[in-house]
Amino acid sequence: LLIFSKESEQLLDMIKYEMKNIGPPEYYNGADMSINPENGYWQISAKTYIKNTCEKIEKLFDRGNSKRAGCINMVYLVLNQESDVPVQVMFSVPKKLFRKAVDRNLLKRRMREAYRLNKRDIAESLRKNNKNVSAAFIYNGKTVEKYAVIERNFKQLLEQLELIQ
Repeated sequence: LLIFSKESEQLLDMIKYEMKNIGPPEYYNGADMSINPENGYWQISAKTYIKNTCEKIEKLFDRGNSKRAGCINMVYLVLNQESDVPVQVMFSVPKKLFRKAVDRNLLKRRMREAYRLNKRDIAESLRKNNKNVSAAFIYNGKTVEKYAVIERNFKQLLEQLELIQ
């Protein structure tokens, strides 16, 4: 949410009031939602959220298949259930390979951008077939590759993922 206003405090109070009365979100990672008695806002249990997220990641790596294109590994799990989000992704760069956080963050940003620019086709194809995919993209190159190389590898992986039905 991005707001530009001369009277931001007043606007934020209005938004809080409106959001207070709309009810819980329809889907929030399967976590339990409750109303905070102090302020009346909907809240999520952090413990539940973290537990559900960890369970999804464990299931992805235990049952998932993997593909490789260049310096990027993809671990994916196809689910035959209907959801609002056809693709859930995560990006990882091992600390063993890149000791500096600056390099890891640069590579994750490049992977996220390559995914963002090329995700539309895969999302449409999964929606047509009523399938969902959870995927983890792991950078395994020994050096920091240029964006063009990462994007080419991503396109190859997403094409392979689109063929899986």
